[in-house]
Amino acid sequence: MMADVGDEDLLQTGQDRTGFFYALVTLIGKAVSAVAVGVTYIGLGLIGFDSNLGTQNSSLALTGLTFLFIGVPIIVSLIGTALLLCYLIDFNRTIKL
Repeated sequence: MMADVGDEDLLQTGQDRTGFFYALVTLIGKAVSAVAVGVTYIGLGLIGFDSNLGTQNSSLALTGLTFLFIGVPIIVSLIGTALLLCYLIDFNRTIKL
């Protein structure tokens, strides 16, 4: 997909910035990974999860832990899937170019 975006940009601007786009995707991926760790720790603190207690945490804290590690990734994946459905570059479009 990134190669398609690079080709589209090359056709529109006349400049080959494919390397820039790959670097941008890598940067965003690393930034999102770092933010995910921070958000998880903040979320665990907000629900009162204490790693030292293990299974002795409250049921609310254990349910919150489950949601943070299962529910949130599912929701984010569904949002990503919805965004991919809006991807404009397909076979029919490339034929028209």
